[in-house]
Amino acid sequence: MPARTLLEAEANAESSRKRQRPAPTSDDSEGEIAARPNANQAKRARVDTARHATPVDDDDVDVDDERGHAGSPDSPPKTQYELMRDNNFEHLQHQDADDQRATQRLRFKPNQLGDNAVADNGILESITCINFMCHTRLHCELGPLLNFIVGENGSGKSAILTAITLCLGGKASSTNRGGSLKSFVKEGTEKAVLIVKIKNQGQDAYRHEVYGDSIIVERHFSKSGSSSFKVKTATGQIVSTKKQEVEEIVEYYALQLLKPEWSLILEKTFGNALNAFIVQSMAEQKLLQGLMNKLNIRQCPVFIGNRHPLNTDGKEPDPSFDTILRVLKIDNMMVRDQLIINHMIEQVILIPQRTKAEDIMFSGARPRNVKACLSFHDKKRDEGLRLVVNNSGGMSTSPVPPLRNQRPRMKADVGSRLAYQKETLRQLELEYSVLDREHRQLQQEVQKFTSDLTKLQRDKKTFDSELRHARVQVEQVQYQLDEYEGGDSRLTGLKAELAVAKEKEEACGLQYGNLRIRKDKKNQASSEAQAQLTEIRKESEKYEREVKKLQEKKARLEDVRKINLTEVNEAHASFEIFKGDKEEAEKEREKGAEEVATFTKQIIEALGSEERAHVNPTDKYEELEKQYQSIQNQLEKERRKRGMTDEEVYANLTRAKETYDDAKRSLEGIKTVNSRLRRTLTIRLEKWRKFQRYISSQSRANFIYLLSERGFRGKLLLDHERKALDLVVEPDKTEKRAAGRNTKTLSGGEKSFSSICLLLSIWEAMGSPLRCLDEFDVFMDNVNRAISTNMLITAARRSVNRQYIFITPNAIEGRNTLDKDVKIIRLTDPRQRTLADH
Repeated sequence: MPARTLLEAEANAESSRKRQRPAPTSDDSEGEIAARPNANQAKRARVDTARHATPVDDDDVDVDDERGHAGSPDSPPKTQYELMRDNNFEHLQHQDADDQRATQRLRFKPNQLGDNAVADNGILESITCINFMCHTRLHCELGPLLNFIVGENGSGKSAILTAITLCLGGKASSTNRGGSLKSFVKEGTEKAVLIVKIKNQGQDAYRHEVYGDSIIVERHFSKSGSSSFKVKTATGQIVSTKKQEVEEIVEYYALQLLKPEWSLILEKTFGNALNAFIVQSMAEQKLLQGLMNKLNIRQCPVFIGNRHPLNTDGKEPDPSFDTILRVLKIDNMMVRDQLIINHMIEQVILIPQRTKAEDIMFSGARPRNVKACLSFHDKKRDEGLRLVVNNSGGMSTSPVPPLRNQRPRMKADVGSRLAYQKETLRQLELEYSVLDREHRQLQQEVQKFTSDLTKLQRDKKTFDSELRHARVQVEQVQYQLDEYEGGDSRLTGLKAELAVAKEKEEACGLQYGNLRIRKDKKNQASSEAQAQLTEIRKESEKYEREVKKLQEKKARLEDVRKINLTEVNEAHASFEIFKGDKEEAEKEREKGAEEVATFTKQIIEALGSEERAHVNPTDKYEELEKQYQSIQNQLEKERRKRGMTDEEVYANLTRAKETYDDAKRSLEGIKTVNSRLRRTLTIRLEKWRKFQRYISSQSRANFIYLLSERGFRGKLLLDHERKALDLVVEPDKTEKRAAGRNTKTLSGGEKSFSSICLLLSIWEAMGSPLRCLDEFDVFMDNVNRAISTNMLITAARRSVNRQYIFITPNAIEGRNTLDKDVKIIRLTDPRQRTLADH
């Protein structure tokens, strides 16, 4: 049996899953790139198997041959879009530099394995097969993380993956196991049933109020070729029988949401606007506001919306800037319009770096149609800065504080949010370590100053004692001098002792003076510090009082703002009503003027002159009546010649003008849409090229690294121009200078190991939460099998919110079976079960 590699459930390979981690950033070329949908791929999850294809029946309607041969000589010429997208592949001309950066990223990637967190939704809980292939009834409960399906050849292991493909809406030809659904019905039976249970929990669950914690998808098909779906709730109630519902469920889990970097800052910027309600009339506003007042709900504004969306053409900044409006996905146009009115989201740009934001806003002229700019804080995570330049040229920068004790409400990619929070934790730990080190240094300085002060106080006490002793000696000497003055020869000796004592006294006095000066300086410094502390406390109290006053003022202004906003909304509604009345009146006036002009023109044309017809006052009524009748007869002849009345001519003219105006408006709309599409296409192509460049270099570096785990050498050769991928592998360690061998010359085990390395190297570009491999180790020896299995498990445990299904005919040995995230499912040959039953 050939080695078979089961690629992951087809997850719209160029679209990122909502759980997909953002691509690592690098220099000028790598960014966070969102993959684009491929025109050759369906919008549903399918399982592509690399097995030998089974011939397809001519009468089978379930054929989906999507395998192209773009690299063959007979391939059709490139379309204009492909030529623009590829751009002669100039973005792939620096492979060596790209590979070097990818290798550096791989080298500094942490080796510590994280916990593969269990996904709340989008993974499979169980699979049931009834009369499918070789199974009469097979039920497998899958674990949420790693699953090994083990069994001998013929036990029906691969049927599980085929069942996943078909039950989730895949076609029979995409499994390479059969050309039609009827070929999968077990021999001796007429119909088969496949049941897949999908986990549907957490905040991002798909219509949780309808389906509950699980979604059950059933597919029934028979020998006659009929096929039907049933989508049920967790309790078994049927919700839909349409295939479209299955496709929408699978497509839902391929959506990518708001990048989490800006979500918290934007949520703080919007404030209570996210709690607001939007109504369509003033009466509804008063009714809802009255209900909320009765329930004492104060933090929910009520806005009056307009059904006609606001046109922002010509009011947005340059397309090179990201604005709040451009990064948000807003489904409701009335919500979008209110955010534009209240927060000017179409004119607030987003720039991550503060220095770059200041250069754009404060250096030179302010960009056109830019009211403000948001950027990240340099040191404080989850905090931002708002940069504003007013009309008078004044510049200001105000902080955007983080959310406190509030759960985020804006939807964002769960995996990216988790990575972002981990990075936030890492930054906070670094800040804590720096502050802790500074704290220890300050404590050491305080201890040193305390020790010096204690020593100086101890020296002062010693000098004071010596000074008192010297004074006592001086008094004694003076007393002796007075007693023996003029009467004894000892006077000379006593005078000498007195002189020595005075010198000692002067020395002690000098020391005391110095100590006194030092003490006074210390006391003065202490007094100054105490005064500064008192002044700081006074200023702090002053600022606190000012802050309190400002907060009270802010609350009053907020109330005034709410009142003004309500009045603005009321004025806006009244303005729209009056504007509509005015437009109607103007239309009526223009219509009347047109009718007068038309009738006047007709009269002038009939008379042949702009002058009024002259009527002789002496003419009698009968003569005038005859003239009028003659004119009427002439007009009647002209009408018969034209074949229509004047009213019909006027009606045709009106219809022609309306048709012309409609066509003109449609043309202007098409031009606007065309301009936007061209701009969008340019951005999309640039992101596609960056994505292609990043994935290519990352895959090449990963492939080389994974081969080195076994001591192999090799390269991953990618030729995007020819749409070709090739491998060069050298398994011989002694062949240091060898260029490598083609995979056709490798042994079965070497081919299998190389295939595993290739798959792991390109897994990062795939966004499906379900990863499957079928008999990956069939040709491997024990050494290659152990290394490959460990590599797969390591890669699985590094991922987040992913479910893995590995199929192998060999037993799983070692510590892998003891880990709590690994589930072993053992299958027996159905034929043996049948014999045992008999």
